[in-house]
Amino acid sequence: MVLHEAKSDVSRYFGSGEIADVALAYLSIPGSRSVPETLDRAYPFVQDSIVALGFPDVIFEPVDAYARLVDRQAATGADLVLGLFPAARPQTTDMVERAPDGRVVRVEVRPETTSLRFNWLIAVWAPTFTDFLHAAVRSAPAGEEELQIGAVVQAAVASGLHVEGVEFPEGSYRDIGTPAELAAAIREHARLEPGPA
Repeated sequence: MVLHEAKSDVSRYFGSGEIADVALAYLSIPGSRSVPETLDRAYPFVQDSIVALGFPDVIFEPVDAYARLVDRQAATGADLVLGLFPAARPQTTDMVERAPDGRVVRVEVRPETTSLRFNWLIAVWAPTFTDFLHAAVRSAPAGEEELQIGAVVQAAVASGLHVEGVEFPEGSYRDIGTPAELAAAIREHARLEPGPA
């Protein structure tokens, strides 16, 4: 996991990975200016691998979403596969237009208004997109506005990279990175917990 130095709560929660039955290592970085820059810090470790991206403060269903993205990448040879979920607030996320064959044709980065229904929350990609992301971070002008990961994804689409989308129309998600959403998730979890017998 690549984390900003202020995100020590993530490593405290996941530890060395026992909670998910996976071995975890952490790269803590100070002063990253953007999500793409943070992701690019892992470049030496993942440049030849299939990468799965998720955000630690977003919880979602279905539980097999990553497996379905991995399967789609393997079946199509796509450079990038996005997991698409119905969006509650398009202004806070990146909206995606997908062709009937599953290919992504457009990404709108945090639009004020949109006719699109799905945003992307998770992704799986091949080394070709890792290299594309690396080049995008290296060529981003210093001191300008923050480079958005959605803008890098849209640039990949525009440049002709093979980008696929897998829709989860019955899927759901919650961004617990805000106090209000965290409180809502805690209330929801409490309702789902079995009571005393």
